[in-house]
Amino acid sequence: MVSVDLAKAFDRVSKESILYRLAVEGVDEDTINYIKSAYDGMTTTLECNGQRSQPLSVKRGIRQGDPTSGALFNLVMKDAMWKFKNEDGVKVGDARVCALAFADDLVVLS
Repeated sequence: MVSVDLAKAFDRVSKESILYRLAVEGVDEDTINYIKSAYDGMTTTLECNGQRSQPLSVKRGIRQGDPTSGALFNLVMKDAMWKFKNEDGVKVGDARVCALAFADDLVVLS
């Protein structure tokens, strides 16, 4: 068993990978466009010593605190999880469990 914490995992997801996974899963175009619009033109500001920066463009990452963030992250992780499907894993009842994931934590069983 190996336990992995995917450091800054939510920050590393690209908008393109989110939109790709939504399309592959058959999500309707209106919903994809709605999510795309939420990620287009994202900005943030930094504050240091009471001074706020000009808006900075955000190029990647899942929106922290957004109710859809967990579901979108899991959707993107789905491809990575499928890579474990042929591993031996651990027998649980009639099934074999090869990997477990929750948010940015991953456990690989062998």
